[in-house]
Amino acid sequence: MVTSVVIQNKIELFVDSYLMDELLRVLDYPRIKRRLPLDKNIYANFVLMISTPIVAAVFHVNSPDKEDNYLYDTLANCTR
Repeated sequence: MVTSVVIQNKIELFVDSYLMDELLRVLDYPRIKRRLPLDKNIYANFVLMISTPIVAAVFHVNSPDKEDNYLYDTLANCTR
């Protein structure tokens, strides 16, 4: 399971404020709420607990999906 791999430190996850905002937005979708019925903050706190927070530098990419530009920002230039 992915969760056990992360918890065993076999993989490192990075998150920034944009990614967490997106997660909280998606957790409000009705179809997601049906599958993840707990308060969305529980899931968000879990992600924060197992992740390394970063601050993404400004980096502009013209992604096919403009809503995904923050993903490129996060990966391109970041500091811990």
